This record gives sequence, structure tokens and C-alpha cells, in this order.
Amino acid sequence: MTIALRYVGIDISKKHLDIFDEADGVPRRIANATQAITQQVARWQCDALVVFEATGIYDLALREALRQAGIQFARINPARARDFARASGLLAKTDPIDARMLAAFARAMQPAPEQVADPARGALARLAKRRDQLVLMRAQEKNRRSEADDRAMAERIGRLIEVLDSEIAEIEADIGALIKAEAEIADDAKLMRSLPGVGP
Repeated sequence: MTIALRYVGIDISKKHLDIFDEADGVPRRIANATQAITQQVARWQCDALVVFEATGIYDLALREALRQAGIQFARINPARARDFARASGLLAKTDPIDARMLAAFARAMQPAPEQVADPARGALARLAKRRDQLVLMRAQEKNRRSEADDRAMAERIGRLIEVLDSEIAEIEADIGALIKAEAEIADDAKLMRSLPGVGP
């Protein structure tokens, strides 16, 4: 169980963050932008537990700022937050109430903070995700080329496939370099390659 002296709830949207810090009890709204977030996070101490709903890319800048500041945080499933709000009678859907409710959730439930992610593994995950996206795009373009009615269109599609091939090769080289540079990741990769069906 996490013991924290200060509980902060944050409701995240694309353009702004609504914040409720139990230490002062004043709702705040800031821009969902790196500079504003960094300034806000600098006001908190390491004894804070910051709780927010998992929102994918919209919470990325906040997570990074909290990690760099060494402040604990927990990303929770939105359904879990709604269940808590219903049980607590705090279900009103206005952003300041959501932020206050998330702070109350933090105090009552004391969710386990996320483990600090290894930056190299994060970079590797982003590269792998982008490679997968490009491989899918390439497969789609190859299908389009095979269905093209005229030669000129097939050639246009072929040029795009060449660009995708080049980008995929570059990403794979970056992945290889990252694996080679990080001993722990290299050991994991070696173990994975030793499994049947995974290959070199």
C-alpha cells in the first residue's frame, strides 16, 4: 500500500488539465502543454501521489514531467474511477469535480504508483510500434499495387513502397543499435531469440 501525505487528482483532456491538490483545496486549470505541466509539477514534493485516468497520448507530457521530478503517480482505469464516484456520490460530470474525485480516490484507495519506466525500453517500444505501423501500411500498399488498373498507378504505389521499405530498414537499424547498447535489453533479446518460433 502506498503511503502519501499529499493527494492530487488530475482530469486530463486534449487541451487542458484540471487539477485538485488536497494540500490547498483549490481547483486549477492549466494547459496540457509541456511548459505549463513542468511548472505545475515543480510545485509538488516527492511525497505527493498524483492520480489520473489513463488517457493514452493526452497524459504523455504529464507522465514524463512526473517521472523526471521523481513524483509518484498512478494511472487508473476510467471505469474504476466511475465506480468509485458512484459509490461516493460524486458522479457529477464537471471537470473540477472529476479532479476532486480523483484526489479522493487516491486518498481512499491508495493505488500502487507506476514503476519508473526504463527510458531505453520506452524508446524501444515506440520504435517497435512505429515499425509495426509501417509494415501494415506497406502490406496495404502492396495489395493496392496488385489491384492497380494501370501501369502508371502501379509505379506510383511502388515508389511509396520503396519509401516505406527504407523507413522500416532505418527503424530496424535503430532497434538493433538500441538493443546492442543496452545490456539488459540485449540479454532479453537473446533469450527471446532462443525460444522456438521466434528465430534470429
